[in-house]
Amino acid sequence: MTPGGWIFLILSWAVIIGLCVFCFRKVFQLQRSNTSEPPEIETEADVLRSDSEGKTS
Repeated sequence: MTPGGWIFLILSWAVIIGLCVFCFRKVFQLQRSNTSEPPEIETEADVLRSDSEGKTS
């Protein structure tokens, strides 16, 4: 293979690997920055407990 072929091969793989690394970084940074606590879900037990605490005997 000629020197020009080697240069083209190396540059092509550098671009492919660089783009892959860039995309993985974006995905993992996006995942970390958008993480939050899950919303509180009111269950039937919570409703019954709040009803019984709200009533005075």
